[in-house]
Amino acid sequence: MVMKREIEVKFLNIEPTAIREKLSAAGAQIISPMRLMRRAVIKTPEMISREAYARVRDEGDKITMTFKQINQNKEDYDEVEITVDDFEKAIEILTGCGIPKVSYQESRREEWILDNVQICIDEWPWANPYIEIEGEDEDQIKDIAQRLGFDWENAVRGTVWEVYYDAFPHLKGTKPDVDDFKFGDPLPKSWVKI
Repeated sequence: MVMKREIEVKFLNIEPTAIREKLSAAGAQIISPMRLMRRAVIKTPEMISREAYARVRDEGDKITMTFKQINQNKEDYDEVEITVDDFEKAIEILTGCGIPKVSYQESRREEWILDNVQICIDEWPWANPYIEIEGEDEDQIKDIAQRLGFDWENAVRGTVWEVYYDAFPHLKGTKPDVDDFKFGDPLPKSWVKI
């Protein structure tokens, strides 16, 4: 399987309007306005031990099926992705192969591009908005982050769980017991710190 290296970093707790102004001032072009995205995460226990998973994602304007696995540096992912035409049938194919669906997730995403680097403003249920900068060259990503006013020392790598651990520090080091992330659902009771 031929996979491409994906380098992505997040900067947490952003103010979307201020970020949009900085992106425009830097010459970034908006690719896709804020829209609802939904995804199914599908993985076996063996995939979990390899820090790998499959994902089917409805991005609003296209549907993708992706295999992602943490790469050797333990910070970035290698991935292979295809475009499919039916969200539910893609999930059905994977689950039909014996790979269980473990999570359904909703988020909102706005995409920009600057110097061939993808920049996304992301919103997830129960968490503060964040920005994700993704590309194939770390130095270029660092440059874009600096141009947008971010300190590289504050860059966060990893999955969206890092965003939730920032918002709910008492969950760090645990596997929170929530499988579905939907806008409008109440905060899970187990996430409330007493």
